[in-house]
Amino acid sequence: MADKVDVIPEKEEDEQPIVPYGYLQNLIRKKKRCARTLRTILVVANIIFWLGGCGMLGVSIWLRFANPTVKKIANFEKMVLSKNID
Repeated sequence: MADKVDVIPEKEEDEQPIVPYGYLQNLIRKKKRCARTLRTILVVANIIFWLGGCGMLGVSIWLRFANPTVKKIANFEKMVLSKNID
């Protein structure tokens, strides 16, 4: 009697691995959720920086044209900084 050897059949190359039902759909859903979250964070950060830049521009224009003290400082060429003693 010859010894029987168990032969494990090899997988065919185009055979897909066995995964639990819904695993791939959950994985895709998680990736989409992550991408949506990152996109939302970037949009919110962009809006915050844009509003901050507009605010700084508005304050600088207001200080330049409305505040008399800043007008005096801005026209420092006309101010007497030191007296010349001859």
